[in-house]
This record gives sequence, structure tokens and C-alpha cells, in this order.
Amino acid sequence: MREELKALEPYMVRSNRINAQRMDLNENPYGCSKKVMKELRRFKGYELYPEYDSLLEALAEEFSLKKENFILTCGGDDAIRIIIDGCVDRGNNVVLPSPTYSMLPVFLKAKGARISEIPYKKDLSFPSDEVFDSIDRNTALIALVNPGNPTGGIIEEKGLQRIIEKGPYVLLDETYWHFVGKSYASWVKKHDNLFIVQSFSKAYGLAGLRIGFVASDEKNIEELRKIALPYSVSSLSARAAEIALADKDFARMVVERTQVEKKYLKRALRHFCEVKDTHTNFLLAYFGEDSKDVFKALEQRGILVRDMSSVLPGYLRISVGKRKDNRALISALKEIK
Repeated sequence: MREELKALEPYMVRSNRINAQRMDLNENPYGCSKKVMKELRRFKGYELYPEYDSLLEALAEEFSLKKENFILTCGGDDAIRIIIDGCVDRGNNVVLPSPTYSMLPVFLKAKGARISEIPYKKDLSFPSDEVFDSIDRNTALIALVNPGNPTGGIIEEKGLQRIIEKGPYVLLDETYWHFVGKSYASWVKKHDNLFIVQSFSKAYGLAGLRIGFVASDEKNIEELRKIALPYSVSSLSARAAEIALADKDFARMVVERTQVEKKYLKRALRHFCEVKDTHTNFLLAYFGEDSKDVFKALEQRGILVRDMSSVLPGYLRISVGKRKDNRALISALKEIK
């Protein structure tokens, strides 16, 4: 095996989540659109290899681009992987604000890249000037997440534009964009070094179907097709994503209810800990030295949250649930604290 793999730790997939209260992976507690469910029940064509034109045309209309600006992927992770494979050689320098989405450093280290970590500011705001100043002629890629995960903040538009205009290739992961209401996908028309990553896992509620995409300049997409799996997205997933994309009311409902429940949960959590608000569907709860004990105590009560101590000491990341989920969490904290 390659030397780069020996120092890596695999992504830990939590098992036996199905019967737990799941507030750890930022899934959509409202499920997916009823229109998607109806379509899946009558779907035909399992014996055929997938065709993607219909979904690609829908994406092009959604973001005012061409279908040639997109490539479908097996979730956002696959999108990130093929961009890194296409843009980064062993030994290349990659600018990576930190902490960030956990799979980004995994893919980069596996590739043998040299990572220039730029720490977020103490208040977890994006280090725009520091990222800009770190870009030099040896930089192959700048990997950004907006809104951030796990930080939850956003990149100010002028700062983002400066980075893109100075940089070589820029990967911009927009997995949580619905919760802030702004995507920069249309920027690929004017910035041929920009790669946008999105998935259908959050607002659309299709995490289990594993579908995402890359949007970029047509020539970049042509190059990525050379290394992308030709059928990485199933026919079922592609059809579900097309229906989900068309059901604007459902996605809007998810965002609106999430904002309401986030306000409720934030107020309630402040009786037990410091709370960092976000532009996503999760909150950051600071329990300090008690964070691991609180994490374990919640787990014993069947409530799963995310322990962020390895990158954000003292913090737990808590997905915003339905009102009954949020109340159950608060009740458990009353017992624990």
C-alpha cells in the first residue's frame, strides 16, 4: 500500500443509528418530498444503465448554466474526490482553512499533497485575508466550504471573489447553501478556475441515495469526465434528484422549519452551555471540559450528537431536529446537568 495511506484514519461510520435520536450527521428530519416518494414507488428501468440528460438539463435551468457545466457524483464526497484527483498532483500545495469538512484533508493526504492549513479566527469567522495572502505560485488548489462545516459561518462575498481571482483552482463546497439562501454556482460562467460542489443530502433529504454534482467551466467538466465513474449515480437517485429539484415548496419548507427550530433550540441550550449560531442546520454547543461526558451521557440515552473535540475542543455539534427531538435533547440535558 502507498505510504500516504499508512498515516490516515478511516472515516468512522457510526452503526446502529436507526433506532436512535439522530442529531449527529445533519440529516433532514423531515425526510424527502412526497413527490419523490410517489415517483420512487412507480419507478421502472432498474435493468437499464442510467441516463442523466434529464437531470443535467434540470440543473442547468436551475442555475442558469448549460448541462455541459455539470457532472453528477455519488454524493458530495465523490465530487470532492474527483476535483482533487483532477487538480492536485503529489507534492502540490493546497490551501485549506481549518477546521473543515473531515474528508477534505483525507483525500488531500491520500493524494500526497502538501496542506497549508489556515486556522479560522477565534470567533470561528473565515480568515479571508490570511487565505488570500497564503496563495502563491506553488498553490494548486484552494479548498473552501461555504457555509462552513463544522464552523457554520459564511465567506464574505468580496473576500471570496478576491480569492478566486487570485487563486489557481478553487473548490467551493456548498453542501449547506440552502440554509443561507445563496449559491455561487452561476460564477462558473465568469471564473474558469472555480469548482462548485453540491449534494442532495440536506435540504432535499436524499442522503441515503448518495447524489451530488460538480459545476464548473465546460472544459474543466470535460477533463473530470475522464476520471469520473461513468455510472456513479443510479437511475433511481438521478430521478429522485430531478423530482426533488422541481419541488421548490418542500425545500423551502425544510429551510423555514429549520430556522424556527434552530431559534428554539438555541434559546433552550443557552441554559446549559454557550451556543454558537450557524448558517446551517446545526448548532455548536460549547460544554468545555464537560463535553465528552455530556456526549457519552446523551449517547446512553439514545441521543446522538457529534463530538468535535478533535478539531474544536469543548464543542458538540448538534443537528437541528423537529420540535419533539429538540425537546427530548433539552430534557436529557436537564437530567445530565
